[in-house]
Amino acid sequence: MLVSFRQGFEADYVGVIWGEDLIWRNRRWVVNASAIMDNIGNNQSLRKLADSGDPYAKALLINRILLSRGIKGTSIYFEDQETFEHMKEIMEYARGISP
Repeated sequence: MLVSFRQGFEADYVGVIWGEDLIWRNRRWVVNASAIMDNIGNNQSLRKLADSGDPYAKALLINRILLSRGIKGTSIYFEDQETFEHMKEIMEYARGISP
């Protein structure tokens, strides 16, 4: 996951590197605190929240924001293969139900 982003920033196309900090394991999302490099924000940084055991909601929110910034499209690279496979299934399902 990208550590920094700009609120209100949008572009025609966006590329996102989905790191190993938020991964899919055993049919659920898991925050891998050891992969988080963000220390910005003191007690509100992702690293501090992960160490406190409550990073899940913020990590998902950041990914949702990053993934929605491409006006015409978004490309995603997944560092974790299992997370990639899960997201691929979700996207294929979504394509099947889209008009």
